[in-house]
Amino acid sequence: MDVFPPDPEDPGMFGPWSGKEHEGCIYGRGASDMKGGDAGALMAVIFLRKMGFDPKGNVLLSWMCDEEFGGELGVQYLLSKGYLRGDFGICMEPSDGMLVPQHGGILRGYISYKSEPGHTALLYKGKTALQKAVTAIGELEVLNSTLITRPSSKGLPPPHLTIAVMNSGKAANVYPSEATFWFDRRLVPGENHDEALKEITDVLDALKKEDDSFNYQLTVTSRRPLLDIPKDDPFIQLVAKSYKEVMGKDVEMVAEPWGSDAAWIRKATHMPIPNFGAANGENEMGKANEKISTQKYLDFIKVYMMTVVNALS
Repeated sequence: MDVFPPDPEDPGMFGPWSGKEHEGCIYGRGASDMKGGDAGALMAVIFLRKMGFDPKGNVLLSWMCDEEFGGELGVQYLLSKGYLRGDFGICMEPSDGMLVPQHGGILRGYISYKSEPGHTALLYKGKTALQKAVTAIGELEVLNSTLITRPSSKGLPPPHLTIAVMNSGKAANVYPSEATFWFDRRLVPGENHDEALKEITDVLDALKKEDDSFNYQLTVTSRRPLLDIPKDDPFIQLVAKSYKEVMGKDVEMVAEPWGSDAAWIRKATHMPIPNFGAANGENEMGKANEKISTQKYLDFIKVYMMTVVNALS
């Protein structure tokens, strides 16, 4: 569940799935991202039941697969079936103890170009699929140089476009008949997916207008929404109050560049559902010795308990 697979070359000090507590931390794949948060929420509800707390409402616990790939088989499926309903919620993503009511959105997909194959012993007439793709990538990099100059919310990088994967050809002596590359466009509050997509297709259409052989196929694989909850939302303030009651200090409230399933739930239900977890995901997630501080884990069980008590007493 939102866990990066182990590296066979580096299983970590105790192996990828140990759950070992060592020198104040719990080790294992997903300890930070995000089984530490998942387990914390589960323990919070177990302890409240054992203490006899009678909530004036229902508490729904949900854990979903497919988060890293956009949530079609996880959160989107559950939402389509009406299983995720409520007035407010918490997404236990690793936020290093900070309260995250805002994060960026994602537009992701791939673009393909085609051409006639041929033997490299002969000169090629026109542009190969690979040449078309490389040209398109160059023009999209120009677009990105414009995007990164735009303002963004405090704590968020500016909007940006990344080309991270490219595939083309099967043999060195054959001109490739197809080339495909993946794009990942990060959105900030104030942007929307349709406008971001149009900026990309405008670049590709301009190339096609200059040379009609630049026909392309674009497939969008993810349109993850932005999370944009007002900081003065009553539930956000209730979570902050609960944190202070447990920890004796104010919680830091920030915006983050990542995405999460919370954004899908917010879009479908309009409930306030911030990211809020103990682990330091930025420094720990996906690493061989992934870990979570035992003390922070225990503290957040109490914070989650207090939030439920304050919300449903």
